[in-house]
Amino acid sequence: MGIKVNRIEKEFIFRGLIDKKITINIHGNKREFEGTLVDFDDHLLSVEIPPEADLVVGEEVRIFAFFQNNMHAFSGSVKEHTPGLVKINHPEGLYKKLQRKHERIRSPKNLTAFFTLKGKNFELNFPKTNRFASVEKPKIAEKFDESNIQALVTDYRRGINKRVEKNDIIILRNRNPSSFEERLMYQSGKILWIPSVQEGFPLEDPFPDGRVLTKRDIIQLEGESEYSDNVLNRRLEDVLDEKFREKVYSDMYCPLFYNQYFFGYIHLYNTTERKEMINEDLVEYINQFAKVLCYSLEVTGYFTSLADAERDFETTIIDISASGLLFAHPTQELSRDLLLHTDLKLTLVIDGRKLKIGARIIRKFKDMDRLFIGLQFLEIEPEDFRFLFHIIYGKPFAEEFEEHWEGGIPPPELHLE
Repeated sequence: MGIKVNRIEKEFIFRGLIDKKITINIHGNKREFEGTLVDFDDHLLSVEIPPEADLVVGEEVRIFAFFQNNMHAFSGSVKEHTPGLVKINHPEGLYKKLQRKHERIRSPKNLTAFFTLKGKNFELNFPKTNRFASVEKPKIAEKFDESNIQALVTDYRRGINKRVEKNDIIILRNRNPSSFEERLMYQSGKILWIPSVQEGFPLEDPFPDGRVLTKRDIIQLEGESEYSDNVLNRRLEDVLDEKFREKVYSDMYCPLFYNQYFFGYIHLYNTTERKEMINEDLVEYINQFAKVLCYSLEVTGYFTSLADAERDFETTIIDISASGLLFAHPTQELSRDLLLHTDLKLTLVIDGRKLKIGARIIRKFKDMDRLFIGLQFLEIEPEDFRFLFHIIYGKPFAEEFEEHWEGGIPPPELHLE
């Protein structure tokens, strides 16, 4: 960052750049040009550039100018471009006495990042819903032993294998709902039940607690668009046709919830070889087993162990340089755990390559919706650093860059006490 100058000083600097015809450096997307500021008003800055400069309207640019023994910097977007002249929107902020080692740019679109931190009070890595399903000991007629999770699942499979051909318990770790069925369970919190693909989705829910998705429910969930009911009905018919081609005769998906997290589901089905419907009694049995399973996972410490273990959190990168980045995360609760000078293990994924980086929190602030964290890179393999430098700036790293900081200024003096 640096020190933000006030409006009067900013106008003085711009006027000085024009009067003295000082060369400024313009950094676009992985390319750099020189130019001179020739005019400005409250809305636009006019800059003369080489005729071959291929800046485009809408492109974000960063400007560096050395004036009165200080490097100054600001950012803007290209509003107009003709050969030899570009007009950039008047910047809100102009900064001097820059303090970054490398220039920071907006995050590339093909870059994702994860950080890992050991500790408690973190979100579980499951899809989070807007509803809250408390986990309590269920009052059920079927006898389950919830104190032993392995025995519970073994007994369940032994019994269910006699009643259906196929069954699975799916856990959604480190991924969001992706299939048609997963999205419906995630959105509704209800069971998706197809008694038979020939009959299709149930028109009415036979259970008084409203646990099953009806055809109308599904159309309403899928219909948050401009499509008509006729189009949505055709979509559901396509889903049934696809199941029939996969030789599915009767199908059922029962969601698993822990507090506000949709962490998995139970899936069972019969094929067209067996041609046996999953009936209401079996839906009731699976619904009760799901409650016992969630309670068993709670009492045996499954979710606690996940919260205490090393957790990965996907982040949104705001901007990045070769020496650090600024990211945002929607979890405000992390604020009390991510303290200044906390060290993290960071993973950057770009163009299919994973970069493992040791980083330290050096900046932290919040707005109404997100927590912002500024990281400084401390440990990175030399070949990974060179790869990242080239990705960010579009040029190979040179040792001479170590002798200058952002904008070409010399690094600050080192004072040893």
